[in-house]
Amino acid sequence: MENKNFKPTVFWAWNGEMEDSQICSQISEFAEAGIGGLHLHARAGLRIEYLGDAWLHAYRTAIEACKRYGVDVWIYDEQGWPSGFAGGKVNASGQDFLLKYLSLSRLSDKSKSDRLLAAYRKTEQGYQRTAQIENADLYIYFEVQEHYVDLLNPAVTQEFIRCTHEVYKKHFGQEFGKTIKGVFTDEPQIHVSSRAWSVELPALYRERYGEDVLDGLYLLFEEQGEAYQTFRYRYYSLVREMFVQNYTVQIGEWCEQNGLILTGHFAGEEGLCVQVASNTGVMPHYEFMRQPGIDHLGRRLNPLLLLKQVQSVAAQLEKKRILSETYACTGNGVSFRDLAWIWNYQAAFGVNMPCMSISMYRLGGVRKRDYPVFLSPQQPWWQEFAPFNRYLKNTSEFVSEGIYRADVLLISATDSALEEPICSVKQKNQSARYRRLAEDLVYLQIPYDIGDETILKRHAAVRGDSLIVGACSYGVVVLPELDNIELSTVELLERFSNAGGKIVCMTRLPSRVEGKIDEESLARLRSLGIEIIQQRRGIIEKYFARQSFQRKIWFCDESGKTTDALICNFRETQEGKNVVAFNPSAATRVKGMLCAKGYGQFYRFDAVSGKESELSTRWSQGFSYTECEIAAKDALYCRFRKNAAPVAFDIREECAKDVDFHLVHIEDNHCTLDFGRYRLNGEDYSPRMPLVKMLDEMYGRAETYGKECKISVEYTFECEETPSRLFLAAESEHAQEIMVNGKKLPCETAERFLDRDFRKYDIAPYVREGINTIVLVFTIRPLRLGFDLKTAHDAIRNKFSYPVEAESVYLIGDFSVQPKGAVTENISYIRTEDGFRLTRQKPLPSRGDLTSCGRWFYAGNAEYEFSFEKEAGKTFLRMEKYAGAAAAVQVNGKKAGLVFLPDDMMELTPYLGEGKNTVRIILLGTLRNLLGPHHHFKGEPEYTGVHTFTGEYGNGAIEDLSGEEAPDAVWTDSYNFIPFGIYRMKLIHQK
Repeated sequence: MENKNFKPTVFWAWNGEMEDSQICSQISEFAEAGIGGLHLHARAGLRIEYLGDAWLHAYRTAIEACKRYGVDVWIYDEQGWPSGFAGGKVNASGQDFLLKYLSLSRLSDKSKSDRLLAAYRKTEQGYQRTAQIENADLYIYFEVQEHYVDLLNPAVTQEFIRCTHEVYKKHFGQEFGKTIKGVFTDEPQIHVSSRAWSVELPALYRERYGEDVLDGLYLLFEEQGEAYQTFRYRYYSLVREMFVQNYTVQIGEWCEQNGLILTGHFAGEEGLCVQVASNTGVMPHYEFMRQPGIDHLGRRLNPLLLLKQVQSVAAQLEKKRILSETYACTGNGVSFRDLAWIWNYQAAFGVNMPCMSISMYRLGGVRKRDYPVFLSPQQPWWQEFAPFNRYLKNTSEFVSEGIYRADVLLISATDSALEEPICSVKQKNQSARYRRLAEDLVYLQIPYDIGDETILKRHAAVRGDSLIVGACSYGVVVLPELDNIELSTVELLERFSNAGGKIVCMTRLPSRVEGKIDEESLARLRSLGIEIIQQRRGIIEKYFARQSFQRKIWFCDESGKTTDALICNFRETQEGKNVVAFNPSAATRVKGMLCAKGYGQFYRFDAVSGKESELSTRWSQGFSYTECEIAAKDALYCRFRKNAAPVAFDIREECAKDVDFHLVHIEDNHCTLDFGRYRLNGEDYSPRMPLVKMLDEMYGRAETYGKECKISVEYTFECEETPSRLFLAAESEHAQEIMVNGKKLPCETAERFLDRDFRKYDIAPYVREGINTIVLVFTIRPLRLGFDLKTAHDAIRNKFSYPVEAESVYLIGDFSVQPKGAVTENISYIRTEDGFRLTRQKPLPSRGDLTSCGRWFYAGNAEYEFSFEKEAGKTFLRMEKYAGAAAAVQVNGKKAGLVFLPDDMMELTPYLGEGKNTVRIILLGTLRNLLGPHHHFKGEPEYTGVHTFTGEYGNGAIEDLSGEEAPDAVWTDSYNFIPFGIYRMKLIHQK
């Protein structure tokens, strides 16, 4: 049971009524775009019962359509996320099934008496548990989160499987292992404070340690001598074991028994602090996933520890595919170039199954803020998406060839972090040291794996002078600066050292074993003669040089020194080696030599076309090398074939000429109206406010009224001169009236803009110079939710949408948009003040930014042209500078390809005829300037979540808000946009 489909997959958000015709139509578009698999994912806005009859009918329709188009189906196992509660069905099984966590109080709380676990009296020796509750000084209660479940309880997972997996088996089991390939589980978690509690804990703790867990429970809150570290280590080690065994193992076994692949990812995978808090260590879970995965969020490179962890387990336990849920939160303005940058970073670590997030069935309401980018037909660039997906497919196949093997094992620091308070200064320092060490080894180009201590206990052995973990063999072990180490690891290192293995430790040896000061075990560790060095990149490099460590593949600068500017990884193949050299820098090119031990020839693999070409290769003193240059944000994929005769050739003579291009076509302009005011039941209008802040207030007032309410939402816009063509696009499915300057429009219309949720109306006859008003009238009802949506658990928030939503509206037509206030240009965005007015359509420049030339909210493409006479030799087009998703190139009316990589030189020669040739460039736009976010203080944030639009702190935006520049409020009334246009391109002639 192996997944051999290397086409990218996508999260497909089922977020509407799910009609058969729409399901089949969208699946055909996915197939045409080169998408090979769909994770059918219930999201906010779903209008049918999750796992109900209509859901199962839609699912069958999707399966049959996917069979016709050769697209795989993946079961996404939850409504929203995190996985485990079956959309609320598991929660209904009683309190034992609900998520629990610990809280501390200095005062007795009689309202929580049924949830009191232990009371403690303060003594000279510290806190002691007491039965005299009234006289206690400290109380530990368990709290209950009714919207999520206790995944430490095996009965919870059994019920989850019964409510979810068995339902799919009953209805579609005949497609398991065929059209349906597997199950995606998403961010199952314990309580993020890490103070998880379960009814299962006391008995297991006593069985494991022979003690009553309640006696020491206060030590999760209080530091008392050395005892708190011992207790924490034991407690969280047990919690991790329970989480792995009671959730992941159960789900994994069910999938194996039913011919399915378990994939997905866990919450908080990337750093020690967040990992300990969210899952107490993610690597042990990967063992029980046929296809382990990660989550790479935002338009940024996530910490490489995220990638090294999963790469290591995949190598050690021979898992051929590694999934990444990728591109979520990159924002609708992300370019294909940035998407390739993010993917190449992951591919360099062997990630070979992109699960792109997210494609939208519908886009209305909260859906358009649901963690974009939207990889959907609604995007202006959708018709040119197939070449990018071929690029992902080709890179995934390339990094799957052969076997990844490392020479060095880095012991994980996760267990050491278990014993310290979550996000304490000490734990943060541990996390930072460990992260730097992981980075240093990568940038020193020392191939290594991480050894998780739980996995080592199960799979490690010593053979000869090598330490074996599963399928991998290591000659050097690196101990990070640890406070704590497992006894089984001490014994393993002892055997390895006695067999002649090399061990190096950063700064100092551990001071505790399994959370306590065990002098006998620590003495055994000290007796091994482990070399201790400072944790500095240069000193680490010198250590490996002294060990005569020989790299098999590496990248060096022009002086021959191994560079630390690249990530360079390789896989052993029968012919030689497959190499990925990735430049993570956003601005700096790297020039140097790719070197290989042995005699052979380098070949560049073109991931766009899937073809390879010889690189000029030389051989000297037992090494082969090729000179190369890697642009910022780019990657070199190449093969080294051993014993192939090196081929050296001279670079062709090049002549570069600037292109005199001109703009030949652009679509209707757009303007977003995202401020308005409302009135309820004929009362006075509210102050003018952002539409994203209006919904909560409207429904809150309806709750106060306690009955059905009539809501009028008013938008205004100013015309300096009335356009000859002007249309309104509005999410008016539930509108009972639509008025423009008091004139009623028919609510029903067959015309649509962008998405089926955006109805399009001709309003040119009703518009006048000056201020114009648009009014939409709706009816809403109090929801009586019984909880505060702002503080509710993610399990609720991630699937919630209001039944009737008042949203922004959009103007479309032949006009320009003029800012009323100041315009400020920044590096990555443009900021405007004081709103906009519509003016007469103005001529647009052929060169440079179009956004600031009256196209502020534009969400379309732009077409440019130039002509030239054919010359002898080869001709290439280089897009020197442009702002847009990508550029599609046509030559003499024929498609030539898509430009999206940093150093793309598209060859035009095959399409040229004698004499004059015409090149058309279609610059692909995005939804960013139309849909936003427009009002985030950072202008163009690296992370785009729901809160990025609404102006609230949280929901993944922590990194955006952690700097000194972070204001008291995220929201700004100013508008922020990104540029769009072609600045410069060149023709390159080679003779």
